[in-house]
Amino acid sequence: MTILIYIFFAVVVDLIIGDPRRFPHLVCGIGKIANFIEFFCRKKLGSTIFSGLAANLIIVAIVISLYLLIELLLNDYFPFCLHVFYIYVIYSSLSIKSLIEHADEVFLSLSNKDLATARTKVSYIVGRDTEKLNEEGVIKATVESVSENIVDGIISPLFYAFLFGPIGALLYRVINTLDSMFGYKNEKYLFFGRVSAHLDDIANYIPARVTGILITLSAFILNFSCKQSWEILKRDAKNTPSPNSGWSMSAVAGALQIQLGGSSSYFGKIVEKAPIGDPFKIIDDEDIKKSNQILLLTTTLFIFLGSIFYILLI
Repeated sequence: MTILIYIFFAVVVDLIIGDPRRFPHLVCGIGKIANFIEFFCRKKLGSTIFSGLAANLIIVAIVISLYLLIELLLNDYFPFCLHVFYIYVIYSSLSIKSLIEHADEVFLSLSNKDLATARTKVSYIVGRDTEKLNEEGVIKATVESVSENIVDGIISPLFYAFLFGPIGALLYRVINTLDSMFGYKNEKYLFFGRVSAHLDDIANYIPARVTGILITLSAFILNFSCKQSWEILKRDAKNTPSPNSGWSMSAVAGALQIQLGGSSSYFGKIVEKAPIGDPFKIIDDEDIKKSNQILLLTTTLFIFLGSIFYILLI
């Protein structure tokens, strides 16, 4: 039962404070360690797959060792603080409030007819070029980002927290952070980042599929199109280069009866993506608010159902 308490308080803390800029965050620490180890491995082993594998193993070993050391010290000298530490670790693996706030900022800019600011705001949460996006492109990019990050930023870390406790959430966050840093298919990371990308695909495989199903249930509860969400999920879940991101994206597209995907610009190059969903309605800024509603309800359902399974299995 203790892990359920940790998860509950971690989610509450995230919903209240989000990711304050000056507050120490695990992802920042992982990023600094990763930058140093990347430099070291490239210097010694070059930009090879083996170098990337070595970097992943070293970074994971360092982060987990630090976690175990802190756990040991707190358990010996400050046992009460150990509970706070566990909550902090799970909290740091989540991005519920920050996702909602970023999307809301884009929505507010569009509501104020400030497309330039909306482009800037959406650039914080997507990897594509945003300077020339029209209003529809900004909305589409925001909805896609929210739908994808329901998995990466919420369901996956919670999934591993339920299974393995705080160390599970931490290990997932390390894997996901390394993918976000190294998992690019460009000249610099094509080989070095290949292991990071595959590890992230493996880690998200089950959570992505669970998320897709829960989104269709959320669509039913929210009185969106549950039927369309399920049909598009079955049809278009594989319409993305990633084996996982299409599950949540297609379920959201169907629920909102809009079409996502299509061409996007990355680093000045146009990338053609398969369409996801059918354009039963013209996409508008209200779809950003609706995607946030889906995010919150999907998170709630996962915590509720996860808690039931946890109680039944222990």
